[in-house]
Amino acid sequence: MLEKGFASKHKKAFNQLLLADDFLKFKTLMANRNKALEAEAVKALH
Repeated sequence: MLEKGFASKHKKAFNQLLLADDFLKFKTLMANRNKALEAEAVKALH
């Protein structure tokens, strides 16, 4: 497994980087979904 070689302080930093990366992906996904929903709503109004 990837984490086996990490000392505990390095493991914590590594995990924080993974969480930040996952959050940025999630944030991008949600922003794109919001744009799509907004476009659907505008289309439904016209």
